[in-house]
Amino acid sequence: MVQRNSRVVVNVPANGLARLTHIIYLLHGFSVLMGILGPALIITTFLTGWPSIIAVIINYGKRNEVRGTYLDSHFGVSNK
Repeated sequence: MVQRNSRVVVNVPANGLARLTHIIYLLHGFSVLMGILGPALIITTFLTGWPSIIAVIINYGKRNEVRGTYLDSHFGVSNK
C-alpha cells in the first residue's frame, strides 16, 4: 500500500553541528593517517591515537544536540 500524501519531516541541526561532524571525521582520518605513517616517522608514533580519542569525547558531548536530526546516525554509529 502506497501513501500518496505522506510527508517527510527533517529536523535541521543547529548551526555548526554539520561542520563539527566533518571535523570529527577529519580527526578520525588524521588518526588513521598517523597510524599508517607511524613506522616511517618517529613523531607520528606519539600522535597516533589522540585525535581519535578527542573526536570520541566531542562526539559524546554533542550527542544530545543532534538527536532527531539527520546527524543523529553519525553521532550514534561512531560511539558503538
